[in-house]
Amino acid sequence: MYAVTMPRNYIRKTESKYKIKDLRHAVEDVRSKKLTLGQAATKYSIPKSTLFKQLKQNKVKTPKKGRSAAFNREQEDQLEKYILDCCKTFYGITPSSLRRIAFRFTEANS
Repeated sequence: MYAVTMPRNYIRKTESKYKIKDLRHAVEDVRSKKLTLGQAATKYSIPKSTLFKQLKQNKVKTPKKGRSAAFNREQEDQLEKYILDCCKTFYGITPSSLRRIAFRFTEANS
């Protein structure tokens, strides 16, 4: 029998093109009016949109990458339990029906 589990230890395969240290320097230069937003973005190789978002905040935070999760850990466990129960009772689940189940589960839990 196959166990359905989601990967919990994903390792990102690509790195950002800039370092957090450079982001801090760019924000500092723009706030002290040494450079304009565009000049700082070019000099430190940081996207303008990222630099703009960081300027709106009081302190420089590490930018989040990727999408946010649709389910929290508890909801993932509930969904996994349901899928495993279906498998144990020999109720076949196709990939499309699995996506449909997950979508309905998402709607029910908003």
